Amino acid sequence: MLWVSVCEAPHAYTDLEHGERIMSKRKQPRIRTKMHTSSTGIKITLRGLPPLVIPRLNETIVFPDKPTYEVPTEDGHVEVYEHDLESLNTDEDRAAWDKYLEDLEGAEVELTSKVIKVVLLEGIKVQPKGVEFEKWKKRQALMGMPVSDDEEEMLLHYKETRIIGTAEDIREITLIVMELTGVPKEEIDKLVASFSDSVESES
Repeated sequence: MLWVSVCEAPHAYTDLEHGERIMSKRKQPRIRTKMHTSSTGIKITLRGLPPLVIPRLNETIVFPDKPTYEVPTEDGHVEVYEHDLESLNTDEDRAAWDKYLEDLEGAEVELTSKVIKVVLLEGIKVQPKGVEFEKWKKRQALMGMPVSDDEEEMLLHYKETRIIGTAEDIREITLIVMELTGVPKEEIDKLVASFSDSVESES
């Protein structure tokens, strides 16, 4: 599995104003491609994802609701508000907020992992062949990771272990694919920040 956690930017994929996932707000361009060379020296073709893939991914993630608090009104009713950092007045409030942030981070990590898997499967086009490919298969077997006979599983295995050489490869390839997909620049900038925070937290 891959691998990038979103520790410092838990809202990287979430629009806080509208409660929408940022990747669901995109243009609808034709599928575009771009040549790219990874840190391992492998030349690949990157391509945009189908426009509904990321929104469908979002639907598979359960994002937590913010904890709430109640305020009694003069007419005897009770109004319910979402907590924010300014409303955490008790230990119970702070514990609920910490649990919310923990659950939100977990949801973002899960989404990030799924986005990366989709980018590897659908956003990278490569046709491994020749002597180098045969040597790679032998090395994988020697390391106890035999290559599947299934073409899709084999290609994913190859991309994970031969194309991706560093965490920066994951970041750069994902961002290029998001750009080719038509994700707005301001949302790509948020994604850049989430990867930057992740790399710093693991260094």
